[in-house]
Amino acid sequence: MCYKTKELLSKHQVAFTEINVFMHPKALLKLLFEFKKFAPAVVVGKEAISGFNHRRLKQALGLPEN
Repeated sequence: MCYKTKELLSKHQVAFTEINVFMHPKALLKLLFEFKKFAPAVVVGKEAISGFNHRRLKQALGLPEN
């Protein structure tokens, strides 16, 4: 997870679990095959967001745009 994503989640007090896909290969396979995404990514419910896309991430989490 990139620094900007961690900063955004922390700023809005969103609890998260960071998973290192190099240490947990099954998580990488799930990301690639179930979500069709690459790392780094953030999974919110049944949606995976690759890279840092603050608008999409805020929308998925129901956070205000500003």
